[in-house]
Order: sequence, then structure tokens, then C-alpha cells
Amino acid sequence: MSTAAGQLAETIRAEGARILATLVRTVGDLHIAEDAVQEAAMRALRQWPVTGTPESPRAWLTVTARRAAIDFLRREGARTTKERAAVDLHLDDDTPEEVVHDDLLRLIFTCAHPALSLDAQVTLALRVLCGLTTTQIASAGRSPMGDSLWGEDESNEIESPGPMMYLSKPSETSSLPDRT
Repeated sequence: MSTAAGQLAETIRAEGARILATLVRTVGDLHIAEDAVQEAAMRALRQWPVTGTPESPRAWLTVTARRAAIDFLRREGARTTKERAAVDLHLDDDTPEEVVHDDLLRLIFTCAHPALSLDAQVTLALRVLCGLTTTQIASAGRSPMGDSLWGEDESNEIESPGPMMYLSKPSETSSLPDRT
């Protein structure tokens, strides 16, 4: 271990709590203070081997950590303003009122789009909204024994108990298009 790294380790071991306490008092946030002390230690590892160990390592680490914390707080303070400005760039003031701004509701509307067949709508809704796998969706209408899971009725369409659409039984595989 080099003398600069050894001196840094000794300083952190002996004075780390005091440096951290000073920073917590200064910035008011333990997490930010811990990150700043770590940043100061990393800077010391880069700088001390080149310039030598400072006369007062604890003071050097405290000042460097305080500056790192202040830099972080400034960046975070400016970030909110910048994010808000970026969002404003993407929002048109001419957006029609009928445009849906709720992402989940937009996804529900996408699943129920009239351009999709009813089977595709139900399958898409089960996949993206309910999180079912393709295998689970494929086996939803039939049990492994070949009996209908929806009851003894062998009609083509089965009404669901809720306000959702009906779920039809899987069609024959011969009616599926060939893969290209």
C-alpha cells in the first residue's frame, strides 16, 4: 500500500465519523453526506499520490466532500427545472381534449382497438394487462384432459361474468396462416 493510500485509510478510519457528521450538519441529508465523503476519498486516491498527502488530511477531505455535496445539490436543484422544461417541449398546447394521458388506460384502449379481431383483443389483453404467458393463454379454454374449463356447454362463445368481452374457445390449428 502506498503512503498516500495508507494515510487516506488511516484518516478515514480515525476521522471518517467526524467528517460525515460535519457534512450531515451542512447538507442535512445522511445519504448525500455519505456519497460526498466517498467522492472525496476517491478524489484523494487520485490526487494524493501525485501531489502528496496534505498537511491536514481531515480538513482536505471535509472541504472536498462539502464541495462535492454542494455540486450534487446544485445539479439536483437544476434537474427539476430542466426536466420540467423538457416535458414542456414535448407537450403540445394544441393537444385535443380526447387524447388520453393515462398510460394504463391508453394500453387498455390499444388492446380493445376495433381494427383487431375479438380473439386478438382478448389475447392481447390477457398477455399485456393480465401478464399471462402465451402457454397460459393457449391453454385457457381447455384443460389437459380435453374437457372445457368453462363448463359443459360446447358453444363457440362463452360470456364472462364481468363487464369484459367474451372469450371464445381456441380455433383449429388448420385455420392458422402459414408462417413465412
